Amino acid sequence: MKKIEAVIQSVREDDVVESLRKIKLGGFSISEGRGCGRSSKDYSNIKTICTVVEDSNVEKVVAAIAEAAHMSTTGDGKIFVSPVDQVTDISTNKQGEKYL
Repeated sequence: MKKIEAVIQSVREDDVVESLRKIKLGGFSISEGRGCGRSSKDYSNIKTICTVVEDSNVEKVVAAIAEAAHMSTTGDGKIFVSPVDQVTDISTNKQGEKYL
């Protein structure tokens, strides 16, 4: 399993959500924030989209986010992929990939 965190410009949220729904991604969460990159001292409004997927779906999800978030400008955002060792469903206390 992999955790995918995408930090995108707020104005691209609807496009990214639509793209993720088109590929039938299960669940994800969106957090609001402000951030700045290396080339700017000014903060901009950002959204962080977070999901955990099976390894076989990583490339598809990353591609969907990258395509929908792309604006051809500096500061379009970043996508981070990291390993997830375990998932536990809080309501059932059961573990495993099928509880994503």
